[in-house]
Amino acid sequence: KTEATAADTAAATKPAAEADAVKRDSDTAKSSSSAAAAGQPLATGAKAEASVTYGFDERFRFEGYNNPDFNNAKHDRLNQLRMRTRPYVDLNFGEYLEGYVRMGWEGVKRTNDASYPSAKVNEQASPFMAGELWFDNAYLKLKKVPGVENLSLQAGRFEIVRGDGWLFSDPSGVDGSREGYDNAFDPAYRHKNSNLELIGIDNPKYDEFFPVWNKAPIIDASNPSNSGTIKNNVASEAQTGKQLQEWDQTAIGAYYTNRELKDTDIDAYTFFNKSYGDIRKPTYYTYLPDRRYTLFGGRAVQRMNQVPGLSLTGEFAYEAGTENSMKAGVPNFDIRAWGGYGYAKQKFNVKTKPYVTAGYWALSGQNPNSRTVGNFDPLFQRSTNMSLTGEAPSWSEFYIFSQGYEEGSYYWTNLKMAQVESGFTPVKQLTFVGGYAHLDSMQPFAVNPYHAVGSVEPAKAAAGVFGDGLGRGQLAKVRMIYRISPSVQGYVNLEKFLPGDFYTPQHSGYWFRSEITYRFNRFAPFPKL
Repeated sequence: KTEATAADTAAATKPAAEADAVKRDSDTAKSSSSAAAAGQPLATGAKAEASVTYGFDERFRFEGYNNPDFNNAKHDRLNQLRMRTRPYVDLNFGEYLEGYVRMGWEGVKRTNDASYPSAKVNEQASPFMAGELWFDNAYLKLKKVPGVENLSLQAGRFEIVRGDGWLFSDPSGVDGSREGYDNAFDPAYRHKNSNLELIGIDNPKYDEFFPVWNKAPIIDASNPSNSGTIKNNVASEAQTGKQLQEWDQTAIGAYYTNRELKDTDIDAYTFFNKSYGDIRKPTYYTYLPDRRYTLFGGRAVQRMNQVPGLSLTGEFAYEAGTENSMKAGVPNFDIRAWGGYGYAKQKFNVKTKPYVTAGYWALSGQNPNSRTVGNFDPLFQRSTNMSLTGEAPSWSEFYIFSQGYEEGSYYWTNLKMAQVESGFTPVKQLTFVGGYAHLDSMQPFAVNPYHAVGSVEPAKAAAGVFGDGLGRGQLAKVRMIYRISPSVQGYVNLEKFLPGDFYTPQHSGYWFRSEITYRFNRFAPFPKL
């Protein structure tokens, strides 16, 4: 999800006001010109005159993992090749108006597929999955309003990334890393180096706003991996097409970015969020009832002049609201959750550009003995938090699959994580990064209060998955980022996870990915009449 190529990820790790001109994997903070957000810089004069920029990017990935459930007795090894193509056209109508459309297609060939024909039989290859053709981005942007030139408005489908991407990056967890858009409107007012945005987002669990071609079937009995809808669903609510997330989600709020100070960056935000219509069966233990909450948070970056190259970054958010009991006469559940992190990053001004980052991340968890919902909700961040720039520490591309046994894949919650990461660039074309993280939980695994014993719809997690401890495990990771040319870039990533007593089986798991991306773009001014 935020599993990015080296050129793609700069926006995910920059402050919001600086993210306008660069891009991440699935795929950016798109508050600027779309040609730049598609991974290509704008040609000279693109903002000064009416113009068209067009092109495509082609991404090839080979990836695989084993043991996301940490149980060697189960056959769940997966290896696959993913091929994604995204053609785009960006129309700039002078200095005021921009229109952008980018299509997306991804085909997948699994050379080892535990679900085909059955994990009990073999992990053999499954048929090629041709994939859907969808609108990956489609928006209009009024770059400035005549008479109020500090005011802009963007509306349609585009990526929203803010800060380190901790709460605002890729909102959809079920479809993996094929895309990362929001359906949104974003009026913004800029004053000097400050920016105030009023952001509204509407992300349904299936794509409802634009046409989709070659839709995935609800269930593909001949090739289960090609099914568009997750298991344990309410059949009457399932639709054809690739499901994006487990529930519908809408939110509205304000995001303030301040870059007035030379050595200090400040972000502040508040959002009202509604998540509703979980497609999973209410009797299944991961089902989450309709919920609504208000989130308040802020982020700060301090560059320490006393120590050249040293910066400190911190962010904190608090959630308060209500989760429906979904049953008349039964009181609703309060939501009280929080999350935050802090890290220090030291860059060294020498030829190989080495850096070291160390920090701590904490997300509240569910107290097994409480009727209050305590699991932190990651808002619009259902991704790996994978950064290839060194600006922010990466999290994990492997562990997001293990989270599927809790509230959903890519759903970060109930976490204590200390990690260190270091990297260097021996030559311009290569960067090497290594990291270690120790992960614990705030609470031992517990179902949502909706499912607790004596509650509305009691349900237990699958037997043999969770233990009664707090130790999630240890993660080691190494990456190599390469740049063959400005148009051809990629990376290789390896991860090894050693589970702790948060789980009952404790066999290690691994992740591997190799990626190469090619980008092509052309710019042309409109003919003068």
